Amino acid sequence: MQEVEETPTEPVEASEEKEPVHQEATEETPDGDFPEADKWLKNVRKITVQGQELEVSADEAFKGYMRQQDYTRKTQEAAEQSRKADELHQYVQQEYGSRINQLDALAGSLYRELVGDQQKLASLIESDPQEYLRQQAAMNQKAALLQQAQQAQQQFQAMQANQTEQHRAEQLARSEQQLLEALPSWRDPEKRTAEQKEVAQFLISTGYTPNDLNDLSDHRAVLIARKAMLWDKAQSARQKQVNAQTAPPKAVKPGTSNPTNVQQNQVQQAFAKFKKSGRDDDAVALLMARSK
Repeated sequence: MQEVEETPTEPVEASEEKEPVHQEATEETPDGDFPEADKWLKNVRKITVQGQELEVSADEAFKGYMRQQDYTRKTQEAAEQSRKADELHQYVQQEYGSRINQLDALAGSLYRELVGDQQKLASLIESDPQEYLRQQAAMNQKAALLQQAQQAQQQFQAMQANQTEQHRAEQLARSEQQLLEALPSWRDPEKRTAEQKEVAQFLISTGYTPNDLNDLSDHRAVLIARKAMLWDKAQSARQKQVNAQTAPPKAVKPGTSNPTNVQQNQVQQAFAKFKKSGRDDDAVALLMARSK
């Protein structure tokens, strides 16, 4: 049997172990907090709101933005609900109006027929008693139908008025809710009463009447009026401050004594007297004048 010559095999070198790749660790604590981010959020910045300088942190500004976003979302939802309610109200009002008009036309037609039948009936009472009785029965039926039409018309008118009043009450309730969401401070009755009084006085000064104020129920109009009042109030206060800073000094009327001037005159007179005499009592008088 032929021997097979074995070829020597080289030892297989062990593959070099790759060092694990270490990712750069972020500054995150085991609790999941980010110190740098927290520091940035708490950093206080100065901002100007309606002419007034305020200090707020980024965290407070972000929360304010989120509150504004939430208010905007709620406002949009409320506007959509208000739109649907207005459409339903308009549809119901149109239906009531259509039925009222139909009943009005029916009542008018029946009334005219009854007037004509009454004239015919007067001529039949002697010429044709049987026809008179038949016409009389027909007139009674028409009169009953006229009465029913008038009653139904009155009912629909009352329902229409009630639906209008209910819709207005719902509008006021929605407007009140939106107003308090926009002005949470008005949940305090005292603060609301005080600011409402200022808004009313401001609007009256611009030409509004008390009756106009009674019709001011839209929360958007109230917000605009309040902003206008606050702006006018801030401008008036700023103008008063400017006037006080630029006001000329009050002139002293002739003959009136200024305490500072009187003291200076007394010191000058005492000094002149002491300089002239050199006496000890004049020196004491000078010191007393200076100490006043």
